[in-house]
Amino acid sequence: PEVPGARALVGGVDVLAEEIVDQVEADLRTGEVFALPICAVVMVVVFGGFVAAGLPLAGALASIAGGLAGLLGWSYLIDLDPSVINVVTGLGLGLCIDYGLLLVSRYREEARRLVGAGPAGPVTLTPDEREVALRRTLASAGRTVTFSGVTVAVALTGLMCFRTPLLRAVAAAGVSAIVVALLVALILVPALIMLTGDRVLQPGPIHRIPGLGALLRRL
Repeated sequence: PEVPGARALVGGVDVLAEEIVDQVEADLRTGEVFALPICAVVMVVVFGGFVAAGLPLAGALASIAGGLAGLLGWSYLIDLDPSVINVVTGLGLGLCIDYGLLLVSRYREEARRLVGAGPAGPVTLTPDEREVALRRTLASAGRTVTFSGVTVAVALTGLMCFRTPLLRAVAAAGVSAIVVALLVALILVPALIMLTGDRVLQPGPIHRIPGLGALLRRL
């Protein structure tokens, strides 16, 4: 019978899990709505062009998609907490933008050094020159990206030794996101650089940042 002024509450593990999943999905959508546009604006300001700015963002989207696909594979082996989706999106977005920024910046520097161009003005390369510049970029910045990704992945793998399901799920999500981010940075981003041709070499504010070239050379 109904009691005036009373309110019925339903609890339990299933209800709690459903609420967590719904909240994670809502937070994920909110984060993507704000994070991607802000990152796009920052990249355009840094690179001074939409083409160069779009390469790290395209890599980030591919990394997130690949990381989520990796989680699907892990779900057949271990129990995954819904919150690990945020781990994949956060690492995928952050790492790929970081790696893409380094690769594109180094490529533009190597291309200008190859033809003896200054920090400003348009640059035109032949297909062979673009390949040489890209090879030099991967030999230096690519090595840095690989070392960084492998180091973080190995560190996260240690969480697999814990018996706590949440920590193991975070390790699975982190390793998946990092491995995909590495593949995207070392394969997809260089391929996009070659496809965009000289449009990625248009001058931008990044060449006027004091000390940036010396820092990239040390890497």
